[in-house]
Amino acid sequence: MKLQLNKIVEVLSKMKDDEFYFKNYAPEIIESYADEKALQFLEWCDENRESIYKLSSSEKMVAFMKTNRNNLT
Repeated sequence: MKLQLNKIVEVLSKMKDDEFYFKNYAPEIIESYADEKALQFLEWCDENRESIYKLSSSEKMVAFMKTNRNNLT
């Protein structure tokens, strides 16, 4: 499931009044988005391994977020 963050917020806000759907589907939607971003991070690390090999994991995450800011929303 490939959703943009603003679309996820829109869907979740529409679901919030239906407790059954919200409790059952919101975690799956959020997890899917997180999984997608984690895979993008790993691909980015592979593509940039020579320039980022001395960075700590948190520094790599910050660099990824800065270079991909437009793709996160």
